[in-house]
Amino acid sequence: MVRTTPAMDAFMNSMLPHFRNERSMDPQLVDLKLRELLLNIAGEPRNAAFVASFQAMMRTRGLDRMRRIMEDNYCYNLSLEAYARMCGRSLSAFKRDFQQLFNAPPGRWLREQRLRRAKLLLSAGDLQVSEVAFQCGFENLSHFSKAFKEEFGHSPMELKRSIAR
Repeated sequence: MVRTTPAMDAFMNSMLPHFRNERSMDPQLVDLKLRELLLNIAGEPRNAAFVASFQAMMRTRGLDRMRRIMEDNYCYNLSLEAYARMCGRSLSAFKRDFQQLFNAPPGRWLREQRLRRAKLLLSAGDLQVSEVAFQCGFENLSHFSKAFKEEFGHSPMELKRSIAR
């Protein structure tokens, strides 16, 4: 339950004329008033439990969004800074939240996801190794082949040959 203060009562009284008015409120005023309300709630020490619950809910929602963004975009050869921007975080917050969410650092997770996808595409047999490498976010074919062999114990070409038999 949110505890009110005299400042919050004054805020509510300042809002009454807007609710009585049949015209819709200016969206910028609505945004400003909502921010004012949130600051009033957060500024009251007796609302600490409510604020903590709200922050946890928003954080979970943000992590769900981050998961979706990363799962939809891991095949693009982007910098960690670019992924952080896509997720609406600073680089340090991105790395911290990423570790919490995926239980791995972003660089390792990206590499593993890209290599798993590469193995799946190579197993389908329709694409050349170079096409698979590019589609999975690798711009350097020799780097891709080396990473693939480290991960799976055989080169991408060896996998293609074994499937062709």
